[in-house]
Amino acid sequence: MLVFGGNTHNDTSMSHGAKCFSSDFMAYDLACDEWSVLPRPDLHHDVNRFGHTAVYSDSVMYVFGGFNSLLMSDILMYTPASCSSAPNAAVCAANWLGVHCLWNATLGTCLPWDSNPGPLDEQTALASCGTRTCR
Repeated sequence: MLVFGGNTHNDTSMSHGAKCFSSDFMAYDLACDEWSVLPRPDLHHDVNRFGHTAVYSDSVMYVFGGFNSLLMSDILMYTPASCSSAPNAAVCAANWLGVHCLWNATLGTCLPWDSNPGPLDEQTALASCGTRTCR
């Protein structure tokens, strides 16, 4: 799950108490039950916003409009890393931020953890998660 922007007026741990419109970019890993902070977009203009709409289609996240003291009419696009680009088990196990992959030895390919064909036991998925630390 990808989450971009929002209203941080309630002074969340990410807001640093100063801004109302966020460009925070986070990913929730369903397999590991863990949040990761993704790098903020490096764009030519300020992308802080709330009240926008986002959709994920054909491996691309689209963010439409929103508000940052002005009504915005732009579209932002984000394409996360793809498991299929990993050439071997070691690269597949690297777990890019926001993407969780598992090596399928039978097929000799790297697949998203939730689309691995055949039985995937919970311990295999959990073993691919990093060590959890209390924060």
